[in-house]
Amino acid sequence: MQPTAVGRLAQILRCDRTNVTHHVDRAVSRGWVERRSDKRDRRSSVIALTPEGDQLARRFIAALEGQLRSLLEEWSDGRQREAAAMPREIAYELDHATQRGRR
Repeated sequence: MQPTAVGRLAQILRCDRTNVTHHVDRAVSRGWVERRSDKRDRRSSVIALTPEGDQLARRFIAALEGQLRSLLEEWSDGRQREAAAMPREIAYELDHATQRGRR
């Protein structure tokens, strides 16, 4: 939700920078995000949510959390912990595979 460089977004999403730039361009044209100068490095830009984009993102996150909440209510605490651990393990392995030059 914080202003972020396109390169960092690509890294987080594990996508090609060109692909992320294309999606950012579409979001800019819809008024959901804007490009701003990076306060730390004026030569660079960051992508920031507009008020409309922030509202849209918050509604989307709330909808996902609501769906997840109803699912998790049916699961035991142990199963919930296992489910939460799996994406972290996958992200860890992907990060380390990338550092070793694999994808």
